[in-house]
Amino acid sequence: MLCDEAQITSLDRFDTDNSNDEVEDFAVELSYKIYVNKNIRRRKDLSDTTRDALLDLSNLEEAICKEVDLLCKTERHSTLNIVQRIAFISIAGKKLIYKAHDLEDFGLQQGQVLERMLNSTREQYPFSKIILTFEIKTLAPTLTKLPSKCKAPETNEKGSSLPPSSLPVIHEKRAGHEKKKSSQTSVLQEQSKVWLDKILYVSEWERQLTDQLTCRDKDCTNYENFCWPDPIKPKQHYNVTALQ
Repeated sequence: MLCDEAQITSLDRFDTDNSNDEVEDFAVELSYKIYVNKNIRRRKDLSDTTRDALLDLSNLEEAICKEVDLLCKTERHSTLNIVQRIAFISIAGKKLIYKAHDLEDFGLQQGQVLERMLNSTREQYPFSKIILTFEIKTLAPTLTKLPSKCKAPETNEKGSSLPPSSLPVIHEKRAGHEKKKSSQTSVLQEQSKVWLDKILYVSEWERQLTDQLTCRDKDCTNYENFCWPDPIKPKQHYNVTALQ
C-alpha cells in the first residue's frame, strides 16, 4: 500500500432490524491517481457524482484507460500494465482513510461492493462529505539499450585511406569494443531481471496480506474490506485503516 501510517479503529455491527433499510442517494466527491512503477504520474479531481451513479464504473474505467494510453505516448513506454486498483473512502476534513478496497476490475459486482462501503460510511458520518479516491498502479517494462553499431572506416575511390598493414589492428579493436558493449548489456539485463523479481515478490506479499486481512464475515459492517478479528473474541472486529 502507498500509505505510510496505519491506524486500527473498532467497528460496530449492523443492527439486524435496520440492515436492509434503504439508504437515500447522496453526493460523492470523486478523484483518481495513476502510478507508474510506484511513482505518481497523474492526479485528477473529477466532477462530483452520486452513490447510485457509481454502480456503473464504465465511464470511470474509460477515463482512466485514456490517461494510461496518454502516459504511454508522453513518457514513451511501449506498454503500461495495470497491476492494482484500490478504492479509498475518506471523509472531508479528516485525514483518516475510513475504508479501502482492492478492486478486481470495474465491473458491476465491484460497483455493488463500493455501494455497500459508501452506505456504511454514510451511516457513520451522515452529515459529512464523502470522498472516493481510486489509485491505479501500473508497471512499465524496463528497457535495455542495445550496443551501438561500429562505423566502418571511410575509404576514397582509390582504395582504403589506411595502409593494409594497419587493417588487422582496426579489426581487433572493433571486436574488443563490441565484446565490452555485449558484456555491459548482459549486466544491465541481469540487473533488470533482479529488479523485476523484487517487484513481483513485493506484489505477491501485498496480495497475500490483503487476502489475509479481507473480512469474510457477512455480518460485519466491513464485509469484504480489511478487518482484524480479536483472537479472544472472534466476533469483535477491528477496521484496518490507513492515513494518506
